[in-house]
Amino acid sequence: MVATWKNDGEEDKFIVKLIKQGKVHKLTSPAFLKSTYPVVFGAFSLNVIRNHLNALKRNSGLFLEDLSEDQITELECSQQDEAQQNSDDKKSGDKHNNRSTTSMQNYPFLCNTFNDPETQSEKVIIAMSIPGGATNVRLTVNTAFRVVTIKYLWPATLYTMQDLFKRQINSKRTTIYHPMISSLQSTLENVRQQIDDAPEAIVEVKLPIHVQSSTDSFEFWGVKRDDGTMAIVAIFKGYSKAYSIKVVDSIVKFDH
Repeated sequence: MVATWKNDGEEDKFIVKLIKQGKVHKLTSPAFLKSTYPVVFGAFSLNVIRNHLNALKRNSGLFLEDLSEDQITELECSQQDEAQQNSDDKKSGDKHNNRSTTSMQNYPFLCNTFNDPETQSEKVIIAMSIPGGATNVRLTVNTAFRVVTIKYLWPATLYTMQDLFKRQINSKRTTIYHPMISSLQSTLENVRQQIDDAPEAIVEVKLPIHVQSSTDSFEFWGVKRDDGTMAIVAIFKGYSKAYSIKVVDSIVKFDH
C-alpha cells in the first residue's frame, strides 16, 4: 500500500506537536525528521516531507523570512544525516545520488506596485506564466510573510512516458522498458505520492509590500491563448494610509 500524506492529517499534526514541544525549529531538515521518526516519515520522500514541513513552519511563524529558498535549502542540506541518505541510496540501488536541481533566470514573471487612481491605496500586481496543460491552479496568500503561493498540477505530457517518447516508440527505436525511460519514470517517485497522481508544482512569490488577506481585497484570473500558453494575473490590495482614506469612508451610516 502506497503511503499518502493528507493535509491536516496525522503527519501534519505530528509536526505541529513537535513544533510546540520545541523539537522542530526553523532549521529542522526533512532528513532529520525521516531519520529520527522513521515510523511516521519513513515511507515518504524528502521532497514530500520538505513541502509539508516548510508550509507548517510558515504557519507557525518559524520560516526564515529574510533568507532565499536557495539559502534555506543549503541550511537544510548542512543538517542532513549522511547515514540516512546513504541508507536511502542503498535501498534504491543507486551507488550515487543522481537527483538534480534546477536554477532559473529571467523566469516569465512580472511584479510591481501601483496606486489605485480612485482610492489612492497601494496595490501589487503580478503576472506569471505557467506551463500549458497545467490544471487545478490555486492561489493562496500568507500575509504574515508577504508570500503568495501558486500551486498547479503538472501537464500530463511531462509525467507520461508514452507521450514524451512517442516518436521513438512508434519508430521502434526504443521501447517503454528502455533504461533511459525507466530512469525518468523512477524519478517521479520523488515528486508524487501515488503512481496515478499528477505531481504538484508549488511557486512562492515574495511580495514587495504587506497586503490584506480578506477575499474582497484581491482578485485574480487566468489567461489562455490558442497556442496553449497560459498565465495568471493577480492584484492585491495593500494597507491604506490615513491620507488615502476619504472622509466619506469614515462616516457612520444608519439604516432607517
